[in-house]
Amino acid sequence: MKTMEKHKKLRLSSAIAASALFAASGAAMAAPASLTLQYSCQFPMVGTHTITAVITADMPEVARVGEPIGDITIHADTSVPDDATAGLMMVSATTIEGTATSFTQIALNNRTIPVEVDLNVPSSPVTMGLTLPATGIQPSLTFEEGDQGPATVEVGDLRLHMISRKANGELATPPIGDFTTDCTQVPGQDNVLHRFTVEDAGNGGGDNGGGDNGGGDNGGGEPQPEIPAISVDQETVNFGDVLAGLSAQRTITISNAGTASLAVNSVNIVGGNGAFEQSNNCASVAAGSSCSVNVTYYASGEGSQSATLVIESNDELNPTVEIPLSGNSITEALPNISVSQTSINFGEVWVGQSQQQNLTISNTGTAALTINGVELASGLNAGFMIGSHNCTTVAAGSSCSIPVTFTPNGAGAAQGSVVISSNDPDTQSITVSLSGEGKEEVVVEPTIIDIAMDVLGLTWIRAGNYEIDLVGRIDSKLNISEGTFTADLSLEPAKAKFQVSKLLKSLTGEADVRFEQVGETTGTLIDGKLTAQSTVHIYVPRANIKILGLPLPVGGGKNCRTSEPVVINLATPHGEQFGPFTGGNIVGLYDLPPLQNCGLLTSTLNEFMSGPKNEIGLNLKAILDF
Repeated sequence: MKTMEKHKKLRLSSAIAASALFAASGAAMAAPASLTLQYSCQFPMVGTHTITAVITADMPEVARVGEPIGDITIHADTSVPDDATAGLMMVSATTIEGTATSFTQIALNNRTIPVEVDLNVPSSPVTMGLTLPATGIQPSLTFEEGDQGPATVEVGDLRLHMISRKANGELATPPIGDFTTDCTQVPGQDNVLHRFTVEDAGNGGGDNGGGDNGGGDNGGGEPQPEIPAISVDQETVNFGDVLAGLSAQRTITISNAGTASLAVNSVNIVGGNGAFEQSNNCASVAAGSSCSVNVTYYASGEGSQSATLVIESNDELNPTVEIPLSGNSITEALPNISVSQTSINFGEVWVGQSQQQNLTISNTGTAALTINGVELASGLNAGFMIGSHNCTTVAAGSSCSIPVTFTPNGAGAAQGSVVISSNDPDTQSITVSLSGEGKEEVVVEPTIIDIAMDVLGLTWIRAGNYEIDLVGRIDSKLNISEGTFTADLSLEPAKAKFQVSKLLKSLTGEADVRFEQVGETTGTLIDGKLTAQSTVHIYVPRANIKILGLPLPVGGGKNCRTSEPVVINLATPHGEQFGPFTGGNIVGLYDLPPLQNCGLLTSTLNEFMSGPKNEIGLNLKAILDF
């Protein structure tokens, strides 16, 4: 193992020299690269919006096979839509930070290299027109034979993990406080950040070439000589306790980590008075190959014995490898207990749930180990428990498992211990400490925010083929954690003008229309899609028909209204988005029940008012006070 370290140091020195040469030339070849991309991102509450990222970096114009290009610093400035920023402000978020992960690929002559770069987004104050800066490092790359030719750096999709905080440092209300969103590039964009060329090794010539500078493989000079490099998988071998008259065997692997054949000239055991013997198949070991040395310990008498395995080879840096050998001969077979761990930490476990870990008991002695007891000495009230097991007698060289579970009864730290007693003459009992922490689910109180919106729209009455302009206001209470809301809808009185007869265009009608909400408007706002149900009575306090320009009352009155409440279902149109802090469009269909209590001409009035499949469209615009 020590020999391998020597070889690594030699190779590291060559690599540092090559990197220094490249750095000297690479600085001159660096070129500024810049790219502006738009991404479509799904934000909590406000739905899908487009962000713009401006990506910049200094990248090499030329790279060479076998030479690292060095780490590259990537900068990105990302603009946040005002709708999302308004959402942050409405939940009292004053700062935002996080990580932007950019998925990029290097497109080469015959392959592509995926590159994932994490950009750190430092804490920034939340204000309208928010732009988030981000910085990250693209790890150094080294190109291979076959990569020569033109190459491009192509920027892919983006993942944002953002954390917003209140002024006191606490997380803002879920789901805005801590969220992750995958952003996809808007189609049709050029996503190439940089174009460069991969050349053969040593094409730089000049001062960076071989010649008097030595250069080696990196500078086009004389190639490095091929050399063997010996390594062994064990630096010491301890056979432990072995009953006198018996033997134990271990295998040592010799490997050649060099580039030339390794000649193993001799393998000998020095010392030990014949207690250790070896056999091997090692003579010549090809580069990258290995061979085995089998060492046997013959225990005799009583007490410890030692020797040294000496390996001689043609490795010029490490021609002699010495491995200490030891063993302990005993005259009486005895058990020896050991456990896989002397402490078990279950970490955080939800109250009411369980977590299990296994405790392994091993017998490293030469006689059977009798387990006299496995008891929970403390911690029963804290939620610790020992499960059923078969740990009674453990043969020499064998093991068994004991399941230990933690089911916390409440929140907070918990402690306990397991005591294992056995017939081990040296260690008659072992104590294993237990620890864990009960974790209770935090019930987050719903965050309700008040949002007011102006309402502007119209409804088309199918029976009379006319439209009614709608103007009003809606005051809502939005539960941003659940995406639900309740609201009060207030529509101003309106006028309906309709054609009484298709043949007599001068015969027109006019009615005053008033809306009265029944109960609350309810609905959901999830991922930028709003659904709402509103119930109203429609009153017609006055209705006239004009004949030759003279108004003729045909009904109405303070009790003239729809016989049943009108149920209006509204939703965001397909392909559109609704923002709680900006607004949007909603549309729907509804049936208009017959009018009642409108006088002698109620049936005439219903011909122009009541009927199914009436259309409604509203535009809601948020009224913000910040």
